[in-house]
Formats: sequence, structure tokens, C-alpha cells
Amino acid sequence: MIVMTDVEVFDVIKPFSYAGKDLVKGDEWSPAGGKWDEQMIGAQVYVKSRDPLAEEHKQTRVRVANERVGKTDPAWILKLGMTLEKAREMIDEDLLALKGIGPARLKEIRA
Repeated sequence: MIVMTDVEVFDVIKPFSYAGKDLVKGDEWSPAGGKWDEQMIGAQVYVKSRDPLAEEHKQTRVRVANERVGKTDPAWILKLGMTLEKAREMIDEDLLALKGIGPARLKEIRA
């Protein structure tokens, strides 16, 4: 049996009708004491519990990712076994001869 505390809010993950309203994915849903509320919550097919810290976690992930930008070499240059500094020292013809480096990547290296 699922015990609900206060007024819980759930996120709709599959469209359904409830109390005369059509709910679509992304809407908020709060149980109103209907006959099938516990089954809907327990099955997690139409609704899922909302993590109260989810937005805070998302903002933290975005902030950490933004702090990392520019601190490491791009993955495509690491696959070539070199660093961005080494690539900047090479002449254009040698860079263009490497697999995966074209005019667009060359501009990125020279920037």
C-alpha cells in the first residue's frame, strides 16, 4: 500500500484522462482520492514521483559541465593522440592530412 504524505505532485509520463481533464506528458498530476490512484502511482506507467531536488541537481550538472569547457582538449583531437597545443604548432597541410580534420576543424585549431 502506498502512503501519501500531504499533497504529492507527480509528473505525467503517459497521456490519460482524470477527473474530466486530459493530461499529457509533462503535466503535473495530484491524486484526488480516486478509486485507482494507488494503482496508477504504484505501476509508474502514467505518472512518476517528482524528485524535489531534480531541478537543483540539473542546475549543478550544467554548472559543472560549463566549468569544464575549455579545460580539456576536444575529444576529436585526443583520438588523434595529440594535444591542441601540438596541433597549433603543426602546419596546415599536415593537419589537413590527418583523418577527421577538415577546413572547419582547421579554423577551430587556429582560433
